[in-house]
Amino acid sequence: MQSTDHAQSVSFHPITKMFMIPTFQVHITGERHLVKQKVESKDSDIFILDDIPGFGPVTIQNLNKFGIETKVDIYTRGWVDVMNITGLDRTKMVPVMAFCREVLIAKKRLGEKEQTASQALKERGKIKKLTTGSSAFDKILGGGFESKSITEISGPSESGKSTICFTLACLAPRLVKDGGLTTDPKRPATTIFIDTEKRFRPERIKQILLNRGLTNEQNLEKIMESTIVKIDVHDSGQMLTTFEMLNSLIEEINCKLLIVDSGTSLFRQEMSEMGIMGVRSRYLNRMMRSLTNLCDVHDMIIIFVNQVYQSPDAYTFALLQYGGHVVGHAVTYRVTLKKKSKVWVATAKDFPHLPPDDAEFMITNKGIEDVQRKEAK
Repeated sequence: MQSTDHAQSVSFHPITKMFMIPTFQVHITGERHLVKQKVESKDSDIFILDDIPGFGPVTIQNLNKFGIETKVDIYTRGWVDVMNITGLDRTKMVPVMAFCREVLIAKKRLGEKEQTASQALKERGKIKKLTTGSSAFDKILGGGFESKSITEISGPSESGKSTICFTLACLAPRLVKDGGLTTDPKRPATTIFIDTEKRFRPERIKQILLNRGLTNEQNLEKIMESTIVKIDVHDSGQMLTTFEMLNSLIEEINCKLLIVDSGTSLFRQEMSEMGIMGVRSRYLNRMMRSLTNLCDVHDMIIIFVNQVYQSPDAYTFALLQYGGHVVGHAVTYRVTLKKKSKVWVATAKDFPHLPPDDAEFMITNKGIEDVQRKEAK
């Protein structure tokens, strides 16, 4: 088959053009020595583009300039980005996306497009669940935070959002049978922490690891270097581009937990004027699409920390999640937090397979723990 190249200049959609930065590189704060994931030969066709119908050297070179180097990149970036970069029209993009998806399905990166209810149930049986560190909290989640899903955690200040994130990052490298996300002890699951609010505290990570007995002082530095990566993000444009460029890092370090803290703060700061609400919604939608594709193709958990604001309705005084329906429809599950006297309360809601429920937990030097009840004399 003769390949067709599109070397002519391409007219980008304004929304797309703003966030397409050639040779973008994610800045990682601090030195890291991570366990690299070796690409097995049986998956090698996932990581090449020259077998895609209609793709020639120039097209592939143009895609590489924008960080698209594999079929996984094409799937997670979506057909609009690829169309704008390559110059292919919409009718030609349909078979390209279908080809990439079929390869990912064949390599077990994606589930079958059509499934019976029985097949879907078996597929659900492969879901991994990450413990929160509290059995009561785990119970209302159906056993823990699920892989292949985005869970929104929201609540006011001091409701425990950051502590939950730190605890999950410490517990993720444990084996699946112990409530973690590691399937192969030689390649522990790692965490990527997207920090937009300057709230990442390695001191808290250290405290939780040591007090939970997950490591000792001698191995502490090695564990912290090999299991958690923090990425600083300073504006909404960099945030969108970071998500779109994460595939190679996720593959390299075997990332199974992505924490976004917070997912909406930069949009809230930069796009607060009423006149650009529509633009902000499109940017948020683009981000949520990227996250959905990432958790799907990499079998990972995404924790999306969200801010809240008070409803303008004077009769309810309810706290609402920022991002409205755009974020609400994109996340898989929603968990709200609040402080109640000397304990904290988590409420699980919008779970398709579970009723709404509450759980009390404590925040201690171990991170998240069950409330210690005093026995009646």
